[in-house]
Amino acid sequence: MKGKHKTFWGFFWRVFAGFLAFCVAAMAGFTYLAAQRQREMDISSMLIGANEAARSVGNAQRSGEIHADDERFSDTLQSLLARKYYAGVDIKAELALIHKNGTPVMATGNYWRVSRSYQNDCFIDLDRWLTEEEQRAVVGFMIDERNKSLQGMPQVGDIRYDMVIDGWLDDVFMIPRKIYTRAFRVEKVHETGYSASGTGEEKVLFDRAPEGVSTEGLTYQEKLFGDSEILAGLSAGRKKISYDNYAARRDDADRQALRKKVQEAKPIAKNEMIYQPEGELESIWKLQMIYRRLPVDAFGSAVQESPYTVVYGAVSYPLKTAVKQLAPVYGLCFVMVLVLSALLAWRLNRVWKKQEKLEQVRRDTTNALAHELKTPLAVLSASAELLQSDLAADKRTHYLSVIQEQAARMDGSVKKMLDLSRLEAGAEQLRREPLSLAALAEDMLYAAAPLTEGMETRVVSDGADEALADRALLTRALDSLLGNAVRFTPVGGRITVRIENGVCAVENTGEPIGEDILPRLWIAYYQGDPARTDEGTGLGLAIARAVFELHGYPFGAENGADGPRFWFRFGK
Repeated sequence: MKGKHKTFWGFFWRVFAGFLAFCVAAMAGFTYLAAQRQREMDISSMLIGANEAARSVGNAQRSGEIHADDERFSDTLQSLLARKYYAGVDIKAELALIHKNGTPVMATGNYWRVSRSYQNDCFIDLDRWLTEEEQRAVVGFMIDERNKSLQGMPQVGDIRYDMVIDGWLDDVFMIPRKIYTRAFRVEKVHETGYSASGTGEEKVLFDRAPEGVSTEGLTYQEKLFGDSEILAGLSAGRKKISYDNYAARRDDADRQALRKKVQEAKPIAKNEMIYQPEGELESIWKLQMIYRRLPVDAFGSAVQESPYTVVYGAVSYPLKTAVKQLAPVYGLCFVMVLVLSALLAWRLNRVWKKQEKLEQVRRDTTNALAHELKTPLAVLSASAELLQSDLAADKRTHYLSVIQEQAARMDGSVKKMLDLSRLEAGAEQLRREPLSLAALAEDMLYAAAPLTEGMETRVVSDGADEALADRALLTRALDSLLGNAVRFTPVGGRITVRIENGVCAVENTGEPIGEDILPRLWIAYYQGDPARTDEGTGLGLAIARAVFELHGYPFGAENGADGPRFWFRFGK
C-alpha cells in the first residue's frame, strides 16, 4: 500500500476533526431548537409576569391601599413592586404604574428596604441619594456582612454589625441623612440563633443633608435598620457575591433602557393586553416586550374606575440562555468525541497495520512464488529444448523424468499455498476426535527421519498425551514441525518430541535461532537462513500456525539448552 506510514495520532486527529465537525453541526441545530423553545417559554413567562403585576395592583386598589384618584400609593403596594415581579429564569424585568394623565407614579428601581418597628417598611432610592463612592461604602459593607453570615452560626465573642439609618419619611420612601454601622458582640449561641450585646462602636458610612429637596413637613426617624436581602443583585441564595455583582446588575444597559421605556409608556383605557415587541418577535438573539394592561382582580376582570395602567417591560436572550443550559451537554459531547475518536483511531490503526502486514505477505508471496517457480520452469524449458534434439533413448528418458520431477515440485508448492489460504480463510472444518499424540509422533518421526539419516530420534511422554483434534490437520502441522527439525539438525544430531503437562514440543540439536527471528518464523514465506532457501518454500511453519490457531492452541518457538524448540499446548 502506498502512502505515508500511519500512526495512532495521525488517525486520531483526522477522526477527531470529522467527529467534531459533525458534533458542532448537530449541536448547532439542537441549540437552535432549544433557543426557539426558550423563546416561547420566555414569552409565556413575560405574560405571566405582566398578569401578576396587573392583578396585584388591582387587588391593592380593591382593598383600599390605593384610591381611584390618588397619585400616591401605599407601602404594601410599593413593597410588592419593589421586590420585582415574576420574570422567569434569565429574564430582566421592570415595572411602572402610569396614571391616566400620563404621569409615572411608581416604577421599579434600585431601592433599599428599610425596616420600621411595628410599621410597614420604607425604601431608599440609592441612585437618587447616594453617589457611587457612598454606595460602594454602604453596599460593600452589607455584602461583606452577608458573606460572613453564609459561613454559618457565629461563635461566642464574634463581632457582628447592624446597618442603622436616620432620615425623613416621604410616604413609603425615605430621604437618608445618616447611615452608620453599630457593632455588637455575640454572647451566647443556641440552636435557633444567638444573643448579643452592643459594644458602643459605631462607624459612619454616609452623613450629609439632601440636596435640591425640601424636608419641611416630613417626619424624621432615627435608628431604622437596613435589609441586606432586598438590594438588587444581592438575591444570590447561598452564593457569595461582591460589590461588582451588585454594580453590574444596577448598571445593566438593558435594565436602564427598560426602566426608561416603561416610565414613558402611554396609559390605556380598555381591559386588554397590549404588547409592543422590540425588534423581530421570532428572533432568538434578543426578545424584548413592553406590556400594558389595566389592573385586574383575581378573576381577570378590570377594576372599575381605575386610573392606572400597569406597564411591564422584559427582555431576554433565548440563545444565550439555551447555550448556558446546554453547557453540560456540550462538555459531554466533547468527551464522547474524544473517546470515540480514540477508539476508532485505535481500531483504524490496527486495521492499517494488518493491511500493511497483508501487503507485505502479498509481496513476499509474489517473490516466493517467482523464486519457487523460477528454477523448475528453467529446468522444464531446458529439458524441453533438449528433447527436441536427436537424443539417445536413455537420455530422453532421463529428461522426461526431470520434467516430471519439476512438475511435481511446482504442484506441491501450489498445493501448500492453497492449503495455507484455506486455513487462513477458515474454509477448513474441524473434525475433532480423540487421538494419541505420542503414537502419532512415533509414526511421523520415523517417516520424517529414517534411521539411514544418521540422526537420533525419540518420543518422550508423561502418559497424558490424548488430544481432541482434527487428525488430518494436526498431522499436517506436526509434519511441518518435524520436517523443519530434520532439515536443520546436523548429522549425528538428535530430534526429540516431548509431550508433558499438556504441551507437545519438537526439539532438535543445532545452532540457536536469533531472538529477533523467532517470532517471524511463523510468517508465510519467511526463512530464517537465507542461504538455505532452496530447501523449502517457507510455508511449513505458516501452515502449522494456521492449524494451531484454528484449534485454538497456544504455540511458540524458543531456544532450548541444545537447540531450537517449537511447541504447542493441546491441554489445559
